[in-house]
Amino acid sequence: MPDTVKIVERKKLPSVDPQRLGRYDLIFVVELTPGDVIFVRVSEEDFTEEKLLAAIRDQVKERGEWAGKELTL
Repeated sequence: MPDTVKIVERKKLPSVDPQRLGRYDLIFVVELTPGDVIFVRVSEEDFTEEKLLAAIRDQVKERGEWAGKELTL
């Protein structure tokens, strides 16, 4: 994971979690390297920069677990 990332965009959308109906999530488009982006979701009511960074780290870790994996059909 790069040392710094760039927030390309932030959107506020209704949560898709059935237990959080009526609440909002913040969706961030995060550029890891030029042309390489991920989408990160953080609940609006819990939002802190630290939680955003943790969500980015989790997303990058999960992505790394699947990147390059080959599946047989």
